[in-house]
Amino acid sequence: MSLPVLRTDRLVLRPLRAEHEEPLITAFADEGRDGSPYTSVELADPGALRALLTTNLAEERAEGLGHCVFEVDGVVAGFGRLAGFRQFPPPFVSIGWALGGGYRGKGLATEAVRELVRHAHETVGVPAVWALIHPDNLPSKRLAERAGFVFVGWREKLGHQVEAHVALRPGARWPVGDAGWPAGSDR
Repeated sequence: MSLPVLRTDRLVLRPLRAEHEEPLITAFADEGRDGSPYTSVELADPGALRALLTTNLAEERAEGLGHCVFEVDGVVAGFGRLAGFRQFPPPFVSIGWALGGGYRGKGLATEAVRELVRHAHETVGVPAVWALIHPDNLPSKRLAERAGFVFVGWREKLGHQVEAHVALRPGARWPVGDAGWPAGSDR
C-alpha cells in the first residue's frame, strides 16, 4: 500500500498517479522562470516536471509513504511526499511539498504538511519527520514552524547547505547524537 487518501478541512491528498501529470503542469504553469527557486526541478518547465513525476511514480515506498497531490475543490493545486530519509537510518522519514502560485498564501500547504506529519506519526508510527529547507526559503521555513517543525542544524542536499527541521511525534523518544542528529548518522 502506498500513501492512502488523506483529508483535511479544505484538502484531499491523493496518491500520485499518471493522470495527475497534466493537472500539475497546469497548477505550476504560471510560475514563470525560476518561480520555485528552492526546488531541485524547475516546476514551471513541463518537461522537467514530467520527468520528476515519472521518477516519483516509479519509486517504491515503504508502507504508508509516497507521493501525493493536493486537491482543492477537486482541482490539483500542488503535491507532496513522505519518503524514507536516505541520510538517516529508518525509521526516519522526510517530507517535501510544492504548491502552485495561485494557491499560496492561504494556509493550504500548512494544512497539507500538518496532515502528512500527523499520518507519519500516528499511522506509520515514525518518531521523526525531517524537512530540508533552503536557508533563503522564508515561506517554507515559516510553514515548517507553523506545522510544528524545529530547526536542528545544517545538512548538504544536492551540493547546497540546507537547514534541517524536524517534527517529533508527541512523546517520542529516539536516540540522538550531538547537535540533534540521530546517533550513527553520517553528518
